Amino acid sequence: MVVKNSFFYIASDLFPSALAFLIVPLLTYALTPEEYGVLAYLGAITMFLNALYGLGFNTYIFRSFSISNYQHSNFKMFHSTFWSLVAITTIMSILFYIIFTSFQISKKVEVDQYAIYVVLTVFLFGLTVVPMTFLRIKEKAKEFFYLTISFSMIEYFFIIVLVVYLGLGVEGKLLSRIIGYLFFITLILYFFRKLLFRNFFDKSHTIQALKYGPTFAVGTFLFILIDVADRFILERYVSIENLGLYSVAYGLAFVLMALNKGVSKALQPYIIKKTKLNDVKVLFEVINKSKRFVNIVTFTSTIIFLLLIDIFVKLTFKSSYHSALEYMLFLSIVPMFYAHYNIYSSVLIAYGKKKFFLKAMSYGLLVNVILNLILIPFIGVYGAIVSTIFAYITMMLLTYREFKKITLLPMKIDPSFYGFLIILTITIFLLYLNFFESTTFRIIATFIIMSTLISYLYFFLNLRSKHDLANLLQ
Repeated sequence: MVVKNSFFYIASDLFPSALAFLIVPLLTYALTPEEYGVLAYLGAITMFLNALYGLGFNTYIFRSFSISNYQHSNFKMFHSTFWSLVAITTIMSILFYIIFTSFQISKKVEVDQYAIYVVLTVFLFGLTVVPMTFLRIKEKAKEFFYLTISFSMIEYFFIIVLVVYLGLGVEGKLLSRIIGYLFFITLILYFFRKLLFRNFFDKSHTIQALKYGPTFAVGTFLFILIDVADRFILERYVSIENLGLYSVAYGLAFVLMALNKGVSKALQPYIIKKTKLNDVKVLFEVINKSKRFVNIVTFTSTIIFLLLIDIFVKLTFKSSYHSALEYMLFLSIVPMFYAHYNIYSSVLIAYGKKKFFLKAMSYGLLVNVILNLILIPFIGVYGAIVSTIFAYITMMLLTYREFKKITLLPMKIDPSFYGFLIILTITIFLLYLNFFESTTFRIIATFIIMSTLISYLYFFLNLRSKHDLANLLQ
């Protein structure tokens, strides 16, 4: 079941990223790097508000959901948290619109001009939080997948129409997401109509969600800040054009983050359920298997992706965007730290360690902001990359330390990690030094790297059929 759900969750994250990835070449001709920079800054504000609007209700639902599929309290919790969040996000949207139109947020980006798009996008996102969380916890991975791809297809269809064909630029890109969300919300309301439009409201669930959720909301808020703080600082020290190139690189690397998030979404309910069994032996086995599974999926996909992306960008992107490749190479390692962080954090969620997340995120954000402020004025975008990497490493190590403290399990680094790390390091080194500019050398180097990777998977990890990976989590 975990592997089957993993496929749908990975596809749910990869499909939108794949569409975004495939449409980028068109957008490099329809948008200038400066316009990409504007979108990057507005995107940072949107992500910032998304974390704030959720209020941690999704984590409260994960924590409080009854295992029984037909528990009446589950219906009450769904109905109550959904409509409570609708009311809260409505008020917050009005307040933020007033703030964005009344104060100068940025000297280089006219935020007030795009305020209505940003606020509407975040409001509509807030409406999806509770329904999509319920689909995950009920392990309705297939329905989750269908809803996600429907949203993505609508959004990117309108991006092609409004941005590429009609040339509406930044406004067209922002409007496309709003249209996608409107379609998405319509599907959700129809799918959950029997629960949303019946009288299941119980204010005790709202009160509990507001008590329990905000601590995790702050943690999620800080987690998002780790991703977007560099945009706010870069906006002050580098040109909007360089910010746009960084945004493109981040978007390319996010294809890998989407893969890791898909794996994490599939593993999280599985790990939480096994943790609640209170069997140390079972938990030890589950964590080790999860780490091996994550290493195999993330490292393999990253190495293959890096070998192909260099060719793809140089053949399809406008030449003014080619320099984004160098940034992307180093950003590609960030998703791996996230995947391992999520394994340990899933156990902590099951133990109810909500205060720890605030601590871990605070330290991660602190490392990120301090390094950004120190490094960006001197080495620009590379300062943001280094800061992001160290922030994720900090959170992963802190989470692992707390996990070990609670479970007292003698965890060690999975042996597969070292082999994958060596192969990945060689790949990044060769690409960064542009050794692949020679066609002959590219073919030889790619053949050597892929042969090494396949041999490693086949002989060392004994992955000799499609069933071997599935059996890993049985």
